[in-house]
Parts: sequence; structure tokens; C-alpha cells
Amino acid sequence: MKNKDKSRKWMWWFLAVVVALQLYFVRELLAAFALFAVAFAMIALAFGALYMLVKTWATGTNYLDDNNEYPLPVTMDEFKEQLAKAQVFANVPERFKSIQFVSSDQETILVRLPPKVMIEDSEELLNKPGATYPLPPFYKRLFNGMDPVIPEDEKFRVHAERIGDYTISICA
Repeated sequence: MKNKDKSRKWMWWFLAVVVALQLYFVRELLAAFALFAVAFAMIALAFGALYMLVKTWATGTNYLDDNNEYPLPVTMDEFKEQLAKAQVFANVPERFKSIQFVSSDQETILVRLPPKVMIEDSEELLNKPGATYPLPPFYKRLFNGMDPVIPEDEKFRVHAERIGDYTISICA
């Protein structure tokens, strides 16, 4: 009888340890999920604030609803100050020395040409084996939380289409 009781005792200890480990792993997974959710939310808020700031500059109406004024910045310092005031957590690289805003009307086609070096750099990256076409984070929201996958044979076409969209599009 004592042998049977000892076996049961070890069985209960083993089950208790297994349950405790399961709870620990679940807790760790939930903590990791919470951290990633918070990080993603912060990135989404920063991008959302930037988009609202651009709409504010274009229209003169504060889309941020924060009781601040956002006149079109003239200097890089003003630009950085407004980004900070709008809580757009972005670092502007030091290589940028000035800022230029271009506004058009509905009767004019405005063609913005990206710097040649930027196109060449992105094409070089896309030519690397296994390279994928990077899309901004808001695309994930548009695709129901899934990252859209650009097929290998389509990445340069998508690259050209996005450059074309960037170059000639007017807000829709």
C-alpha cells in the first residue's frame, strides 16, 4: 500500500509541476504579446499622427485636435519642432538640410521625381536573393492584419507602380 501512495504522491507532484510550467509559459507568451501589441500601437499612432499632420499642413485645419497651431514649416528646425509637438516620433537624418513643400491645384499635374540614388539603392536591395518588397505598416491594416505578400516576379513591377503613384498621385 505504501508503494502505491508513494507513486500517487509523485504523480501529483509531476502534474503540479507540469501545470505550473504551463501557467509560466502562458504568462510569458501573454507578456510578449502585450509588449508587441504596445509597440505596434505606438508605431501606428506615430504614422497616424504624421498623416494627420500632412493633412493639417495641406488644408490649414488642425486634424490632430490638440489645440496647437501647425503653420507650414520653413526651416528644418521648425519641421522637427512640429513633428515633436504632434508626437510624431521620427528622427530626421542629419543629411537633410532643408525642407520644401510643393502644393498644386486640380488643373495642374505635379510630377515629383524621387532622387536617382534612392531608386538605384532600392533596386539594388530588391536584386538581392530573397529580398522582398517592403510596404508601409498601414498596408497590414488594409489587409485585415495580414502582411501582403508581393510575389518575387512582381516586386519590380510593384516598385515601379509605387514610384509612379508617389510621383503623380493626388490625394483621393
